[in-house]
Amino acid sequence: MSKKNIGLKIVSLTICIFMVLSLAMPIIVKASSLTDSAKKTVLKTIEDIEKYVDNSKYPGYKDKLLALKKANPNWKFTLYYTGLNWDTVIYNETKGLHSRSLVQGKTGEWLCENCGSKVYDAGGWMCASEKAVSYLMDVRNYLTTSYIFQFEELSYNPDTYTIQGIEKVLDGTFMYKKNIREYYKNSKFANITFSDAIMQAANSSGVSPYYLAARIRQEVGVNGSNSIYGTYKGYEGYYNFYNIGATSGTDPIGNGLKYASNKSSGKYLLPWNDPVKAIKGGAIWIAENYIAIGQDTLYFQKFDVVQNGSSLYTHQYMQNIYAARNEGYTTYTTYNKLGLIDNNYNFIIPVYENMPKSLSAEPSNTTTQSSSTEKVKVTENNVMVREKPTTSSLRLAVLKKDTQLTRLEKKVASSNGYSWDKVKLSDGTIGYVATNYLTAVITTSSSSSSEEKVKINANSVNVRKSATTSSTRITTLSKGSIITRLQKKVAYKNGYYWDKVKLSNGAIGYVATNYLTAVTTTSSSTSSGEKVKINASRVNVRKSATTSSTKITTLSKGTVVTRLQKKVAYKNGYYWDKVKLSNGTIGYIASKYLS
Repeated sequence: MSKKNIGLKIVSLTICIFMVLSLAMPIIVKASSLTDSAKKTVLKTIEDIEKYVDNSKYPGYKDKLLALKKANPNWKFTLYYTGLNWDTVIYNETKGLHSRSLVQGKTGEWLCENCGSKVYDAGGWMCASEKAVSYLMDVRNYLTTSYIFQFEELSYNPDTYTIQGIEKVLDGTFMYKKNIREYYKNSKFANITFSDAIMQAANSSGVSPYYLAARIRQEVGVNGSNSIYGTYKGYEGYYNFYNIGATSGTDPIGNGLKYASNKSSGKYLLPWNDPVKAIKGGAIWIAENYIAIGQDTLYFQKFDVVQNGSSLYTHQYMQNIYAARNEGYTTYTTYNKLGLIDNNYNFIIPVYENMPKSLSAEPSNTTTQSSSTEKVKVTENNVMVREKPTTSSLRLAVLKKDTQLTRLEKKVASSNGYSWDKVKLSDGTIGYVATNYLTAVITTSSSSSSEEKVKINANSVNVRKSATTSSTRITTLSKGSIITRLQKKVAYKNGYYWDKVKLSNGAIGYVATNYLTAVTTTSSSTSSGEKVKINASRVNVRKSATTSSTKITTLSKGTVVTRLQKKVAYKNGYYWDKVKLSNGTIGYIASKYLS
C-alpha cells in the first residue's frame, strides 16, 4: 500500500483531535478504575430486558435488545443512563461547536444550516447538520448485529480473553502466530509472538486485547505498513502500531513516527524504538486518554456524553461523524469472519431522556436524481459495495450475482467513469454501488384483493394511515392481534413492503408485510402425521417457526420425526413444518431439511 493511500485511509476513518501531552511521567490509570456517576443497569437475560427496559419512557430499545439477545445468547447489555436530555445533547453536539462533527461528500440535509458548504478540514470535510448528528447518535438505529460493536466495552476482562482469541483476530495478517524477533530478524527484540505482546499490552493498560488486535489490524492492514516496518526514511527504527499522532496532512505516516520518536516525553514508554514498546505504549496512550475516563466504547470516543466529572461533549477522538459506526462495523466483520461473534461481549448502550418516539431518519442529498426506494439486484459476480461513491473508497462488502438489495438513491455521484447509486444491504449497511451493476427487480403484481385473516407477529406494531413510516400512526397493535388483510404488498417504502389492512373497528390502514402472518394454512396443512427423516447434518428444531426462536435440539442426518403439518409458515427465507420428536416434543423444522 502506498504512503498516500495509507494517509487517505487514516484521514477518512479517524480525523483525530490530537492531544497536547504533558512531559511529566503519569500514573497509568486502568480502564476498570473509573468512578462514573451515571446510573447503569446490566441486562444478562431476556427476563432482565423484559423487566428493566421501560419502553414507554425509552421507546424503541426493548424489541431491538430482545432480538439481539435471542440471536446472541452470550451477549449482555449495560444500559447507561446519561441523564441528558436528547435535544440538549444534539444542540451541544452541533450548534455548541460547529466543527465538532464533520461529513464528507454530502449535500442537502447533511450539511449544517448555518455553515453550509464551508470546509473545516482538508478533503472537503464540512459541518454536519442537526439531522445528520441525530441520525448517527440515535442508538436505536444501530442495535443490530452488524452495527452494535460501536458500543462494545473496550476495557479488559481477564475471564473473557485468550491468546487463541487474539490469534483469531490476527488470522490472515503478517502477525498471525508470528514471533516478533523472527519477523524483524533482530535478536534484540523480545522472543515472543505479536499475540503475546498484545495480551501483555492489555494487562498493563486495562484495554481489551481483541480491540487492540482489531485496531492494529485496521490501522496497518493485513500486510503491515510503513508505520511498523522500522524503515521509514528519517525515522528508521521507530514503530507506531496504532498510528497515534498520524494527523492529516501531506505525510501522516511521518507525523505518527515523529511522535513515536519522541525521546524527551518520558511517557507511554516513548520512544517507540521497539515493536513491543510500541504495542504496549500505544495501548497505554489509548487507555489513559480515553478508556480510563469512561470513554470505553467507540461511540463514547466520538460522542462525549460520559458522566465522569469533566466537561461534556468536548473530549472526542475523531470529528468524522461516521467514525464510530464504521469502525464498529469493521470490528463486526473481523469478528464474524473469524468466528468470534458468539464470544461473551458487554455492550454499553447509552440512554437519553425525552427521546423522540420514532427513530431519527437519515438525511437526504438535494442533488440526487431519485429519492424513491426500490428493490434491485446485482447483475454480475464480485460487485463491490463502497463506503463512498468512488473506487478508491473503503470496501464494505462484495456481492454475488442476483443478490437483492434496496436502492435508496439513484445516480448520487459520478466518479472513476461510473455513476453511483446509494444502497442498503439486507443487514442494514449503507453504501454505494456503480449504477451499471444494478437492475430493478421485476415483480409481478403481488396485490391481492381477496381478504384473509392475519395476526401480528411482533410486539408494538404500528398501523399507519398510508404505506410509509413517516405517515400518521392510527394505532399500535400487540403480538397476536387478529386483523383483516385487504391487499398484500401494495407498496414498497422505507425498506418494507406494505399490506393494506382493516381493523376490528372498521378502520383502514397499512402494516409492514413482515409483521403479519396468515392465521390459517389450508392446502398445505395435514392433520395426520407422516414419518419423515432429516436429510442434512445438524438440523435445528425450533420452538416456533423462525430462525430466531429458541433451539429445542439439534438432529443428525437420517433421524426420523413425525410431520404434523406441512408449510405452516414462511419465515427467514424458509417454509416451516410442524413436527413431533420421538420423545413427544413438538417443534418446527425448515421444510427443505425433511424428506
